[in-house]
Amino acid sequence: MEIPLTGWIFALLALVLARPLALLVSFLGAHFPMREQIAAMWFGPKGFASVVYGILVLESGIDQADLLFHLIALVIVLSILAHSSTDVLVARAFRTPTS
Repeated sequence: MEIPLTGWIFALLALVLARPLALLVSFLGAHFPMREQIAAMWFGPKGFASVVYGILVLESGIDQADLLFHLIALVIVLSILAHSSTDVLVARAFRTPTS
């Protein structure tokens, strides 16, 4: 299935806007340093649950289940690519100078 341009835009917004904003709200009242909050907002919660949800949608029989499944898969793949290619940069930001 070919994912339309709007699907790609949705996937990118989910990665760079929706998840970080959801985590920002969850940090309200927390006293974590901003650097740690930003790292958590970038890497965010993720895991196998997204795959399970995608399969549930695919097997649900709802209209456009195939498209939704492919969008979920696209977000997962983009997340893997984006976060695995930036983990070293973020780790370096947390490195403390040694004496």
